[in-house]
Amino acid sequence: MIRHWYLIFLLLVPVYGQGCSSTCPPLDSGVPVPSLCTDDNLPSSSQEHPTCWPSSPTTVNFDDLALQYDVIVISNYFVGCNAGRRESGVYAYSSQRLHDEHPNVVFVSSVKGGGCETWTDRYNDFAEDEFGLKPTTMPITIEDASYAVRDLLFTSPYPHPSYVVLDSSLKVRDKFVGPCCGYESYTDCSVATAKTLDSTLQTAVEAVLSDPAVRPSLSPTTLPTPAPTAVLATPSPPPTPASTSSLAPSPSWTPWSSCSATCGKHGIKYRTLEEESVETAPCDEADALPDCTTCSPGSFTVSVLHDGFDEPSDVKLHPTPGLHLGAFSSGRDFPTTGPEAWVSNRGNHSISVIPAAGTFEQTSFNRVDRGYFHYNSEIAAISFNKVDDSGRDSDRDTFNYFATCQGNPNDYLQTKTANYFMGPSLYNSSPDNRNLVNKMGKACEEFEECYFLHSDMLHEAPHCTGIVHDPETLTGYGTVFWQVDGWNNELVRFDFQKPHGPGSMDHAVAAIRRYPEVKITPNLGKHTGMVIDASTGNLYFSDYENKKIVVMDTTSGAYARTARIEYPIYSSRLPSFEYSIYECALFKDFASIDKPTGLALFDGKLYVASVGSPSISVFSLVTSELLFTIPLPETHVDIAGMDIDTDTQMLYYVDATLDVLSSVDISASSTCSNDESLSTTWALSTAPASTFERFNCTVNATLPPDSLFDQVHVDSGYASEDQAV
Repeated sequence: MIRHWYLIFLLLVPVYGQGCSSTCPPLDSGVPVPSLCTDDNLPSSSQEHPTCWPSSPTTVNFDDLALQYDVIVISNYFVGCNAGRRESGVYAYSSQRLHDEHPNVVFVSSVKGGGCETWTDRYNDFAEDEFGLKPTTMPITIEDASYAVRDLLFTSPYPHPSYVVLDSSLKVRDKFVGPCCGYESYTDCSVATAKTLDSTLQTAVEAVLSDPAVRPSLSPTTLPTPAPTAVLATPSPPPTPASTSSLAPSPSWTPWSSCSATCGKHGIKYRTLEEESVETAPCDEADALPDCTTCSPGSFTVSVLHDGFDEPSDVKLHPTPGLHLGAFSSGRDFPTTGPEAWVSNRGNHSISVIPAAGTFEQTSFNRVDRGYFHYNSEIAAISFNKVDDSGRDSDRDTFNYFATCQGNPNDYLQTKTANYFMGPSLYNSSPDNRNLVNKMGKACEEFEECYFLHSDMLHEAPHCTGIVHDPETLTGYGTVFWQVDGWNNELVRFDFQKPHGPGSMDHAVAAIRRYPEVKITPNLGKHTGMVIDASTGNLYFSDYENKKIVVMDTTSGAYARTARIEYPIYSSRLPSFEYSIYECALFKDFASIDKPTGLALFDGKLYVASVGSPSISVFSLVTSELLFTIPLPETHVDIAGMDIDTDTQMLYYVDATLDVLSSVDISASSTCSNDESLSTTWALSTAPASTFERFNCTVNATLPPDSLFDQVHVDSGYASEDQAV
């Protein structure tokens, strides 16, 4: 049952953007934000962007478009923006008209916030009704669900609707904000005002076409031979001799996969035919594999590393040990080598840092947020961005950031009535740039007592029990986390996008997506384990009350409708803030186990803890088979979060009742199994059969009513405007 939230704070705060100015780089609180501006060159951009109209191409990338066209025009729209709604119809008309006149010019529209096809139908109808021209091939419309186009060309807080004009070398020739920007309602911007976009676009396009540098081999008045009406997603191949047959080439089998086994004599391999047929065969090298060994209590060594925590809920290893504390912090020396465990304490709303965990140099240090009563109230879980090779620019890469989620409805330590304005908090674990502050909220010196200062927070999922970072590399900043909403028993995907940074409470830029079809019944007092297999995008989570592990394809699902009506508490009313409901995601039960909690992933195996059992169960990712169990001390029966150091093959876990951090040497796991033990390479390759049952599921997407949006920045959602908090 969906519960309707009943209270949200709306308060006036300063505008952090730059209004409707075309100033580039854009200004955030007066500070220039690195962005592509006029005369800058777009880096090589081969990323494929999915399209929703026309039917072909299904994807486009800017590198390929630059090989086919002399001019590329790209628009930036948010579905909740009235100005964008007004201008999009004019842009549709201009795109088709100018492309018909200049076939060497291509127009692209990028739509954010969902409902891409519905949006396209609307602006195409406007173009036909208002101008008598029905768009048939232009503009190619990108469903910018990852916000990759926005972050590449229209970096926040650049205003919208907005436009970029590129030449064939992908140089920015013009960049400007549309004429309806700043108008509150759809009708406030008159048709006459909106129509000025047409002449602006024509002037910008012709300015590029008249430049001999665009195509040095062409005179300014000579245009290339018109391109075909249908735009291809990839450049046309060089001419080839005419084929003697019109038949398409016969499909061929893929190469054989690697062997499924690392030991024993029953491994198999597979190959596929156009992702439809699957063929399996015994491994050729099976006879050369070592024999498997039998698990025994002596195969695994368990060590208690640290005690004295306060209801520890989770443990995660810092991807860069020594980064946060350094060799000296808060008047103390710290080791900077060896594994560094971070333990979240639900009982006292803090994080314990354990440098050099499990070594003779091991020590500990406790740290809190100055506003722990909100940002870290009853921390239920913690997760790091551990992707150190995402390919993102350094000023956008959030490697070493971490997020916490709070098992609280936001009652400020029971001093206020809960308002359910609660969700994940994002932090930069670097001690620089005011990520740490002293008691007065000023930058912290190394001899002072320091406090966390959050980089961002979102507020759509109270009573959290688990969180995990998504290692995807499509989004601009890598700040996607999946979290359990324990109040509505649902999964929620949080994309912080560009973090607002310490000392700000601006939540205008983010994308939150709810998956109400993926149900979970957590125990609000227990940790929900969550892990994502980076090779497949599959999310595994423990469902405590339903006694099972569930797996979901995080790349599946589609926008259905806005979440602002059914879930009326959210962080911002601006159109640049997406809050959506997604449907038709693929998920299924993975394994049955009583009262599951912590999860960890390594070497093609899923490690699962369960309350009441002094053991860890180990399952095959491919077959869901229980491979073996790891025995623990008989008193360790309330295991919460877990993590694995893949270099040392050491598993770390916390016990929420004993208040201890322990480690288990799992190096024997590669051969301690039955003779169907699955290898890493097998688990990381495509499974021989579809992981999920495919079903006919159609989403009837609807655009949100404009009454749900503020067109001007007016609120932060907080009861306090103290930015130092």
